Amino acid sequence: MHAIDEELQHLEVVCNRLEIGLEKQYQRLKLGLFPDAADDGETARLAEHLRSAEDQFARLLRSRDDDSMLPAPEGSQTAARAPRMRMHALQLLALIERNAALCHELQRVSRDALRELQAGGQFLQSVRDCRENRPRYLDARQ
Repeated sequence: MHAIDEELQHLEVVCNRLEIGLEKQYQRLKLGLFPDAADDGETARLAEHLRSAEDQFARLLRSRDDDSMLPAPEGSQTAARAPRMRMHALQLLALIERNAALCHELQRVSRDALRELQAGGQFLQSVRDCRENRPRYLDARQ
């Protein structure tokens, strides 16, 4: 197997792992759970791995100036895999955008709930004196 095919295969594996991670993140977001530090670290590692694989693949494609590097059947096979990889990359971008939109919605809902909680706390602070000075029971002898 040539270096370009190996890099394409490696890139496909990384893309598949990233897709699985994005789906897990989406399910957690649907449950109202923010991504934790471990999720962020894993996503960052996968993204860095994906960037390095893309860079390596781009270098290999640039270095392929002469067609003698790949025989005709393998060259056509590699050329056929490129559009699939591009479509997969576009799908990953769509998943990332979907997760980001859901995360922003979750943040908005959390901010609204926090504002409501703060307003309730301010109300309780404002009526605190009334509650402290109020007798706990009525004396029947009065």
